[in-house]
Amino acid sequence: MHSFVVSSFEPPHIRVFAGNAQRGGSKEETTKLCIAALEECADYAGRRGIFLGIENHGGIVAEPDDLLDIIRAVKSPWVGINLDSGNFHTDDPYRDFERCAPYAVNVQMKADIQRRGQKQEPADLPRLVKILREAKYQGYVALEYESEEDPWKAVPGLLKRMKDLFNT
Repeated sequence: MHSFVVSSFEPPHIRVFAGNAQRGGSKEETTKLCIAALEECADYAGRRGIFLGIENHGGIVAEPDDLLDIIRAVKSPWVGINLDSGNFHTDDPYRDFERCAPYAVNVQMKADIQRRGQKQEPADLPRLVKILREAKYQGYVALEYESEEDPWKAVPGLLKRMKDLFNT
């Protein structure tokens, strides 16, 4: 039996959004500015024991290659990914989640995913948990609920299901 263990002390993290290319600026220029800002902030945050988690939240980090390029360019152990399971609207969101999971400093799990050009569909929660286990992720997992169903009805069941999946 495997158990998903979270340590009694997790270093804090701050969620960071990369944004979009600015008017008149290119994606490349915006990416360079993002990397420079993360390097400066990582130095400051690292001295205080705080992780920076850049979220896969559209804009210049909508695609996993771009997000991973930024993380690798920063070269700081204090910068990782605030990995949101519902934010890759790519051809294969599970593959992209898996590629980014080793860099996760925090995970936000959603009940739905949306493949490129498709409608939302229920997320394969067991598959997402398996990906996190295989990546040896040891941080927090938060449920971020944005589905259509009434949250007062859906969230308790989702939380129980997630807890059961992580504790089996």
